[in-house]
Amino acid sequence: MGQERIYLQTYPGLLSQTPHIKLGKSVLAVPAAAASRLEAFFRDPAWQPIELHAFDAMLPAELRFQAMREAVATSKVGEATLREEIAALRFIVEHKRVGSEAIERIRRALRAADELMKTDWSEGREFSNELRAQLAPVRKALR
Repeated sequence: MGQERIYLQTYPGLLSQTPHIKLGKSVLAVPAAAASRLEAFFRDPAWQPIELHAFDAMLPAELRFQAMREAVATSKVGEATLREEIAALRFIVEHKRVGSEAIERIRRALRAADELMKTDWSEGREFSNELRAQLAPVRKALR
């Protein structure tokens, strides 16, 4: 008998671009700014019947900040994650290899980062400040 093999393949979906915390089976916490997007998605008749409940809750700041960082690691920008794309673009900019293709990649990454920052769930928008600092050298390449 051969060994049992397990294959895991993931596909980007709604939650890969949404900061979230799994609280239990079928229970998610998301920022209030992202809740309407999830509710609209689940209103689709393909998901019916489904029961949704939304309410405000206080979650530890560390968990919310970590959820934001994980969203950067799972949000896709083309073939790469937002985190990978930011690192690649910083390298390109630092080594002065900014051509028209890089400019388009920068614009795409900045749009994705701006969308994510709209749902900033951290205390005092620390996450947005951290992400803006990472993006500052990349943003300068557009000037």
